[in-house]
Amino acid sequence: MVPQLETERLILREFDYKDVEDLYEYCKDEEVTKFVGVDTYENIETAQDRIDFLKAQYAQESKLCWAIEERKNKKVIGSVDLFNICYEKNMGEIGYMLNKSYWNKGYMTEAVNRVLKFGFEDIGLREIIGKCIVSNISSQRVLEKVGMKDDGILEEIDLNGIFYKQKQYSINFK
Repeated sequence: MVPQLETERLILREFDYKDVEDLYEYCKDEEVTKFVGVDTYENIETAQDRIDFLKAQYAQESKLCWAIEERKNKKVIGSVDLFNICYEKNMGEIGYMLNKSYWNKGYMTEAVNRVLKFGFEDIGLREIIGKCIVSNISSQRVLEKVGMKDDGILEEIDLNGIFYKQKQYSINFK
């Protein structure tokens, strides 16, 4: 089970079937999916399948994926994940995507800060990394705003047949 987390403007919670239309709305947008390794959704059934998949993961506790719900209108506007968690090394990785209508309004920085706090304070991680495509300046800004340091360029990554340079950021528990 993924614990519900809250911020001033957001509720971070498990995805539910009532979120299918909201999920489809932002995952059908190529600008949203372009740099995250997710195929752009061609139909609403793909969103339904994704929620089926996430519910199975929630049951197995294999990944922490939160729906980002805006408190004001109860709309799911994105997702944030904590994954590749290695308890032996006390580290994990964070990833996210956000509906384009909500870009540049501080929502993702707010959500990522809350998940970092959870990772460090509630499950005892000591380091969390974030990776992004070099040309994805918005994602780099989010990672920098939450206090992550630039660890440099990694190997290229293949996203849907296009190779991109990837950058890694990290933050350690203080």
